[in-house]
Amino acid sequence: MERNQVEKRYTWNTDDIFPSDEEWEKAFEEAEKSIDFGAYAGKLGDKTQLLALLRANDEFSKKVERVFLYASMKHDEDTRVSKYTAYDSKCSALIAKYSAAMAFFEPEMAAQSEEYLNSLVADKDFSDYDYMIKTLIKRKPHVIPEDQERLIAMSGEMLGTFSEIFSMIDNADLPLPEIEFEGEKVKISHGMYGLIMHSSDREKRKEAYEKYYGAYESLLNTITSTYYGNVKKDVFLSRAYKYNSCLERALSSEDVDEKVYRNLLEAFQLTCLAQRADKVVQAVAFVQSAERHRGCADLLKNNRDRTRLTVIIRNRERNALAVLADAQDDELAGLGLARHMRRVNHHQLGIRVQRLLFQNLIH
Repeated sequence: MERNQVEKRYTWNTDDIFPSDEEWEKAFEEAEKSIDFGAYAGKLGDKTQLLALLRANDEFSKKVERVFLYASMKHDEDTRVSKYTAYDSKCSALIAKYSAAMAFFEPEMAAQSEEYLNSLVADKDFSDYDYMIKTLIKRKPHVIPEDQERLIAMSGEMLGTFSEIFSMIDNADLPLPEIEFEGEKVKISHGMYGLIMHSSDREKRKEAYEKYYGAYESLLNTITSTYYGNVKKDVFLSRAYKYNSCLERALSSEDVDEKVYRNLLEAFQLTCLAQRADKVVQAVAFVQSAERHRGCADLLKNNRDRTRLTVIIRNRERNALAVLADAQDDELAGLGLARHMRRVNHHQLGIRVQRLLFQNLIH
């Protein structure tokens, strides 16, 4: 379905931001003209001048936020429309111009004394900016000279190209195929893929998965090169700002201590291990009781019920054996089950597994 075929009530109401493209263009010009902060350079040691700059920056941010939001939403409506791709690109250029104009700010603020910066945090007039000043104090070791900051700001548009390329691939050029779903042929999209993956039809989910990611695989070289370029960009910026790693720089921009990230990752890994341990323990318990379950099936008089229960038991046993076969020695040792598991696997189940393999019940 094309965008123009969607009922208006289901689309974004961008008229609330700007009633027309002409109004957006006027607002863009106004925002561009308001990038004039040079008069404050060299005066940030004066609280009055600093406060005036911060408030002027706030006013600019309000203007550019509306401009950027409209351009971004119009672009996302259909990334194939060149007019709104140009709008989006103009906004990126505007941000780069703004960053270059404000290149003096961080170096000049970092050059101020700790006493002065702390006095700003304590000053009620700067209460709206106290967090920004605190984070700036933390970033002092990574602040670079103004000329270097301006040079990086001027290259901002170029450095953002990798993200823009992938966005165009992902939203406009990805060769997503058609699929038959609920009795009709539809083209797979990101939204449609998510819908199909909630289907109860396992084969249909598999088909959608293979077709969806097959489209990405068809552009693998392009995507890989784009990603590699983005990684090199991140490495360059991390080194330029004197960070030890890209991770440190990324977390710094969010004011997150690396320990928090590491602890979160470790907690997630432990949760996964616990879930896996639970599966292994359940597998051991089921395998040990499989013969008893089969004995129960034999007691059933109805042949259909007996056959059905036997199949269920065999399927569960097959899944349990797969868990055991996939379990690593170090994982099992960590659970205190290694010796017991290997004994169960090799001795109690060895003959049974071979027989099932020959019967093609395990593939």
